[in-house]
Amino acid sequence: MFPKFSTHSSFLKHLVYKASILQYRINVTQRANIHYLRELPYNPEKGLAPLFSPTALKILYEEYQARLIIRLNSLTTATIFEEASIIDIIERTSKEPSQSVVFNYASQAFNNDFFLQALLEDPKDTNYRSLQRIEKTFGSMKQFQDLFKDHAMGIFGSGWTWLVQSEYTRLHIINSYNAGTALDTTRTQEYEPNYETSSFFTSRTQNFKREISDSHSTQKKRILAPSAIPSAPPPNLGHFTPLLVLNVWEHAYLTDYGVNGKEKYIDNFWKCVDWDMVDRRGGEYY
Repeated sequence: MFPKFSTHSSFLKHLVYKASILQYRINVTQRANIHYLRELPYNPEKGLAPLFSPTALKILYEEYQARLIIRLNSLTTATIFEEASIIDIIERTSKEPSQSVVFNYASQAFNNDFFLQALLEDPKDTNYRSLQRIEKTFGSMKQFQDLFKDHAMGIFGSGWTWLVQSEYTRLHIINSYNAGTALDTTRTQEYEPNYETSSFFTSRTQNFKREISDSHSTQKKRILAPSAIPSAPPPNLGHFTPLLVLNVWEHAYLTDYGVNGKEKYIDNFWKCVDWDMVDRRGGEYY
């Protein structure tokens, strides 16, 4: 039934009101879609051999990543986060228990996209700067991959294994757990599981002091070049620049590798890493 209007003027006011409501809904919908499923640098329908079959990649990308994005948009619509970037959302919610659900979806969506975007079908072996840095830091590519595997295998349950850049322009391998991310080191992922039980903040402060001491010793190999030694710890101690990540959630590998196939999954990961992307993420650090 149509509403009755006493005058032509009231009818026009009603139309203006309805139009404003419609425009509001359109604006909200547009803002709610600020986060979207990013296109991959390979065809997900074909899979990504030898790492993922088409079925496994469809689950990880078209189903799981899409669901994360849809849920994140739903959670942030008509809130203070509706126009914020995903990184801003992570930073603003990481220390707020009341926003833990928003953090979890934002962090998980960022992590999974960061993982998928650095993969490539049949990547070329080229003398990338990141590979040179890895060999310089860890001794060799094999030593790096072995240590990376130790971290990934050490995750009992779900999580992420990262190659990150510290403020001291050094490379580190760290784990984050569940929806934890390398963008935030204040949650459970601040612990370095395979070395000591103290927080990573504390261990990195100790490493800083050790590096300064070693750099002035003629008996030990210098870890940092003299020009790279900071006069004091930088103010943002505890922050990382993520360069590469491996998804160690069970749903990432169970489809193709089964319950006992985690190690093979990690080995196949290296056959699909886009080192050019890792170089670009390192930016000025290289």
